[in-house]
Amino acid sequence: MQERNSDRATAHRPKRSCVACRQRRDKGDLLRIARTGESGFVVDSSGKMPGRGSYVCLNEKCIRGSLGRNLIQRSLKVRLSAESCARLREECLRELGAVPRAR
Repeated sequence: MQERNSDRATAHRPKRSCVACRQRRDKGDLLRIARTGESGFVVDSSGKMPGRGSYVCLNEKCIRGSLGRNLIQRSLKVRLSAESCARLREECLRELGAVPRAR
């Protein structure tokens, strides 16, 4: 019975790759941007929204790099206007100052 409890302590944690630096991390350590509808998006702090998602490290370099090189757009298979990109950048950078998310 003790073996089962130790298995739970080392349970599988999903891994995802940052679209900017391509580094694999635990899903909870990345910021998820979810596609909503045809051309919309939302910063998914819960990581559980339905639909296509794109993951970015929680650092300014990766956020700016992923937006500057259109990596999030490519990953979400959507075109974002310059206005939408600016809004997304602002929302992502706002998340940097947030308290770490619960897993």
